[in-house]
Amino acid sequence: MSLPFWHATKSGQLVATVQDATSHRRVADATVEVLTTQRDVVATLSPDASGRVAGDLNEGTYVVRVSHPRYAVDERRVLIQPRRTVEITANLRAGSSTSLERTVNDGVRAMRRALRF
Repeated sequence: MSLPFWHATKSGQLVATVQDATSHRRVADATVEVLTTQRDVVATLSPDASGRVAGDLNEGTYVVRVSHPRYAVDERRVLIQPRRTVEITANLRAGSSTSLERTVNDGVRAMRRALRF
């Protein structure tokens, strides 16, 4: 006996809109990272021309980090539940992601790729 699809799925969807906090213009060239609460990268997404990204995630708690060289990092926790959509808006504020943080994060991602993590 097989279960209906809606019983089998343990994933939900994250939809994020990235915009400038002051002008509310959409920011298409940001980076949206989805991390576990232990800071392991689950996904790295790029917004489309309208500043939106969407992705399916397994049930659980995640940290969504939105970064762009001209803005301060926006970071928040989200809870993904089965068959539900979580929508967030990242309002990026003037400033910059620190170059040290970007360098460390880029190095960690490179090592994970090299070691196939």
